[in-house]
Amino acid sequence: YWFDRNGKARVEWELHYHSRTRGFVSLLNPEESYGKSCAAFRWVRRHAAEFDLDPKRVAGYGVSAGGQLVAAAGVLDLPGDGIDGTSSKPDLLLLWSPVLDIADVEYYTKLLQGRGRNLDYSPVLHAGASTPPTCIVHGEKDAFVSLREVEGFRDRVVAAGGDAVAVHVGADDD
Repeated sequence: YWFDRNGKARVEWELHYHSRTRGFVSLLNPEESYGKSCAAFRWVRRHAAEFDLDPKRVAGYGVSAGGQLVAAAGVLDLPGDGIDGTSSKPDLLLLWSPVLDIADVEYYTKLLQGRGRNLDYSPVLHAGASTPPTCIVHGEKDAFVSLREVEGFRDRVVAAGGDAVAVHVGADDD
């Protein structure tokens, strides 16, 4: 962890959909990645006092597939949530071009290896009133993440009475 220029403590971790084993890259099942994500949020909460952090103010930040993992932690009932009374859900979602709709993503189906359905892990389908406050930054010319899925997530949260904003930046924006 370190302190940013405003004196706020920051803790970072990296999660991947793959792991290195004896020099070979093997794909992790997304459930394993979700488990690691949940464990990271629980770890920060359990160790908050050591870093002078408020365990009730833990934000999750993720880009692209990392945004999908953070959003999933915020909206899904994932394995490990509440272990030892410690929540694995972030209190705020900060997402940059997050993959929010994986319902029909064939690559994701392969990653699941028959251990679940895409619909069960698609954050846009589970967003609602209990979704943490969310800010999504999205590039209007993003070739992979559609404006529809970003706005769909935001609209579901807002329609349920939650707080969510989507900021769209274009190629000409500074």
